[in-house]
Amino acid sequence: MTSEDRPTQWQGLVGEHGSIYIRYRRGELEVYVSETSCDEVKDGERIFNGRIGGKYDGQMSTDQMKAVVAEVCRFAE
Repeated sequence: MTSEDRPTQWQGLVGEHGSIYIRYRRGELEVYVSETSCDEVKDGERIFNGRIGGKYDGQMSTDQMKAVVAEVCRFAE
């Protein structure tokens, strides 16, 4: 997790050169992937967007996030 404040955000690597960026803000959880560096992943392809909470909600645990995006993401242990 890159932030314990609002919005909650995560960043990581996908494969050998790709990146993933996950953000929970205003009740929406979004997942972006890119074949380039982490710096450019926010401009990548959005593979998930879901309304999870209310418009003022911005905090989510890592376990909650993993459960919600389990259909589109598989995480290393």
